[in-house]
Amino acid sequence: DYQRLVESDFRKQPWIWADFFLGGESWVEIIPVNVHHIVRLETLEQEAIHKDPFDRLLIAQCIDERLTFITSDGKAKLYEKYRLDYIQYELN
Repeated sequence: DYQRLVESDFRKQPWIWADFFLGGESWVEIIPVNVHHIVRLETLEQEAIHKDPFDRLLIAQCIDERLTFITSDGKAKLYEKYRLDYIQYELN
């Protein structure tokens, strides 16, 4: 249920999000990593703004697929020069 998802805290209840995203109730599509994402990742690696390789891979996918990256991390603005579209929110 969407309301339960919105009211949950991902850090404390990740299974609620997993049920929502993987249980068929979601508008989210799981995107497999492809060679284009790896090539884009290599261009991002030169600056290593994020130390977490998973963050960089997600950012590379968003840039390449023209998707919006949703994050609480203030570093997303540093990827604007790569045409990253992002939404930044604050954690409570």
